[in-house]
Amino acid sequence: MPEPSTPSLRRGLGLWQATALNVSNMVGIGPFITIPLFIAKMEGPQALVAWVLAAILVLCDGLVWSELGAALPGSGGSYHFLSTIYGRTRWGRLIPFLFVWQFAVSGTLEMASGYIGALDYLAYIVPDLAAWPLPGGPATLAAVAALIMTGVLCRPIGFLGPLGVVLATGTIVTVSVVIVSGLANFRPELITLPTDAFRLDRGFFAGLGGAMLIAIYDYLGYYNVCHLGDEVVDPGRTIPRAVVISIVVVAAIYLCMNTVIIGVVPWQRAMASPNIAAEFMETLYGRTVAVAFTALILWTVAACLFAIQLGYSRVLFAAARNRDFLGVFARVHPVHGYPGAALICLGLLTAAFCYWPLPKVIDAAVTVRIVVQFIGQIVGLHLLRQRLPAERMPFRMWLYPLPSLIALAGWLFVLGTASVEALALAAAVLASGTVVFLLREWWVRAAAAVLAVGLVLQPAWAGDPQPAAAPAIDPATRGVEVGPDVRAELPAAVLRFDAAQGEAEMKPLAGPVEWERFSADSVNAPVAVTIEPFAVAGTRLAHRVRAAFTLHAPLERLRADETLRRSLGAEAAADGKAATARLLTAEELAAAGIPADAGGRERLVALDLPLLNRVRIRGVVRTVATEHPDGVEVAWQFDERLRDHPQWRPTWTRLEENELGERVAGEPQPYAGCGGIVAVRRLAVAGGLDLLVVESRMVLAEPEAWFQGGNLLRSKIPLTTQEGVRSLRRRLESVR
Repeated sequence: MPEPSTPSLRRGLGLWQATALNVSNMVGIGPFITIPLFIAKMEGPQALVAWVLAAILVLCDGLVWSELGAALPGSGGSYHFLSTIYGRTRWGRLIPFLFVWQFAVSGTLEMASGYIGALDYLAYIVPDLAAWPLPGGPATLAAVAALIMTGVLCRPIGFLGPLGVVLATGTIVTVSVVIVSGLANFRPELITLPTDAFRLDRGFFAGLGGAMLIAIYDYLGYYNVCHLGDEVVDPGRTIPRAVVISIVVVAAIYLCMNTVIIGVVPWQRAMASPNIAAEFMETLYGRTVAVAFTALILWTVAACLFAIQLGYSRVLFAAARNRDFLGVFARVHPVHGYPGAALICLGLLTAAFCYWPLPKVIDAAVTVRIVVQFIGQIVGLHLLRQRLPAERMPFRMWLYPLPSLIALAGWLFVLGTASVEALALAAAVLASGTVVFLLREWWVRAAAAVLAVGLVLQPAWAGDPQPAAAPAIDPATRGVEVGPDVRAELPAAVLRFDAAQGEAEMKPLAGPVEWERFSADSVNAPVAVTIEPFAVAGTRLAHRVRAAFTLHAPLERLRADETLRRSLGAEAAADGKAATARLLTAEELAAAGIPADAGGRERLVALDLPLLNRVRIRGVVRTVATEHPDGVEVAWQFDERLRDHPQWRPTWTRLEENELGERVAGEPQPYAGCGGIVAVRRLAVAGGLDLLVVESRMVLAEPEAWFQGGNLLRSKIPLTTQEGVRSLRRRLESVR
């Protein structure tokens, strides 16, 4: 069966469901565990100033998220934004990669903090909890809870959306009970300020920054709906509304709740309380009521962590779908459509971090994000406004650019007042991520050479015409030879050079991806790849591959130069260290007995291609181009006329390490070959750029001796195809 590489999520979140998920994410356990830490940072109720300043900061930053989420709706939130804005150059791709890298730390630490904080409230209900003979102590309960939540989230979005509303309702009930009870028993005389509460010295601003960091931690989640952009109905309108509504509602809830709590429990006592909300209710109504209320707090924790893990799983999914992260995370459940691998990974990491101390978890969860995620997005929004016309941005922030500048100043202040330990961790995460990125880029450039088997040879029209002759090849009719007297058919064509075929008839090329995303003018627009094995008598002989994508460039540019060949060759061919592909000279053609082609439609290309540093393929590939008024079609395959030629016959050679660790070639073996057809069709013309739809259909023979029957090559083809297409798009964009 074909294996799609661009899985799809389903739109099912309306405004109230999206807002409910945001509110659940924001409220959660945060204020119930951080009020003591928050007050202690400034040693008094003047810390409430930090709540207000943090609310202003997140509202301004929320407008940044709203504008980005409306203009670039998609799964992954920050990853999707940063990848689209910065991912046009090699060093620009570092930004989204670093986000995913730090997210694996900060996101799971944030979730772990909720489970860790819940333990103090569980201990209020079960006073002897610490004495339970559990391996790892009470933290093991938090870890198990993280795994249970993961199981709950492995359900379709149509089920999770309404469940999120139910959980959010419990959250609203919990905070409402606190606010109503506090207002009914409020004692303003308890809110007394220290004599030097507002002495504006270094200690004041350090405390203010620390208190703001904790308040921001509590506000985190106002952007949760942006992670679910592929599952939001009418994202251009729903996302900004959900973000702004949730921030305003939660800011009012927090300010009121914190004020009434210290209006019942003196702030001097509140600073030392491990379960302040339970103590608040016990002060008013006694322990029995406080225990019942603590159960509501645990409900609120569940609602918060439900929303966080749901949104964060889509970040890993989006990065993997774009081939910027491990491909396993791009898989979705075939029936229910949820990213199971991403959910399970987050659950396991969160369970592991449940054994870390809470204060360090909170500091790190915020500080690590600031540079790449928050500041990176603010700068990126300004770049995006210069790039996109106003009509492609459904929501534009009010009083631009003032809110974004306020947010930038706020993030820099919080970063500058963070603890040395948190800053060191942030620096270590970013530095290690940069190293891994550079190593990964080197690996991708080497692995991408696999594309040259089918794609490096696509544009027969590139370069100066080189005479060659023979009857036109037709792999679509004859198939591609993959073994003795065995030919494999190409995947069926979708793209036709037929004036009657319009956009609606081409949509099957996009697979489950919406056509608007598939045809977007973006380096990171999806590439649809399907792969199915070709087997005879239970033995796999080859892969049948279809790749489809869109380009925004003049068709004549592809006809006139070597952009397509060089880019889809994935740069590895350009530096001569991996694949090489060159046209045969007139002298070489004559020596091989190949007569000249008067029409100049053909090219014969000598190919030398290492595959995954394991196998080397050599031979001559023949291409024949057919011009159409609105496109071009290229057929290609190993030249069967040279199958017995001593120099140009197709061969494969195993690459093995010698005693010095160097890769050396073994004895050449006959190679059955590969071939295919590439069609480029101009669909529309707008703004001087053609919308080009590309469909590549190929068959690639894979002898069992290559990888001992494993799926290594099959797993790498989508990765290298995606990288090759991105490289092509960047090259075309650079010469607009």
